Amino acid sequence: MLDLIGRAFPSKYQIIFIKLILSIFIIIFEISLSQIHFLYQKTPYILYTFIYFWFLEIGLMSYWVYFFIGIFYDLIFGNNLGLSTISILLLVPILTLTHPYIKNFDYTKRFLSFAIFMTFLLSLKTTFFFILFFKMPEIEFIIFQILITLIFYPLLFLFFSPTSKLINLIVRE
Repeated sequence: MLDLIGRAFPSKYQIIFIKLILSIFIIIFEISLSQIHFLYQKTPYILYTFIYFWFLEIGLMSYWVYFFIGIFYDLIFGNNLGLSTISILLLVPILTLTHPYIKNFDYTKRFLSFAIFMTFLLSLKTTFFFILFFKMPEIEFIIFQILITLIFYPLLFLFFSPTSKLINLIVRE
């Protein structure tokens, strides 16, 4: 499979292709989690964890990649089109500035920086929602989703580690 991808795309495009495909699978997995009664419409933000982790491990991708991931996420989840996209695109430059510092952090500081990233992201989404509809979204659902995401962060960290090693292997070749 990797040999077929390697022949068709140069290394940079392989990473983008793998990231887009994994994003689609993560979005589908995240929406399937919403079928569980406990997590109905309150699924953990696995895609945002994926974006944060990959940004730290691999670095900045093109902005259009984040744009398409955000648009697809909004289409699948039935959010207002562009709400997640604009929030992600506004936080990517901040992550770019903090990337050299966060990359050298230990696990605890990375967890804290992820919590700050999620807080900024969801406060942006809440602000844009308020600007669009002049009402506050249900804050208890947002707080529940943040807490569930922070609980699942160590598991997702373990899941994404082999994937980042695969990407680093492709980049080195």
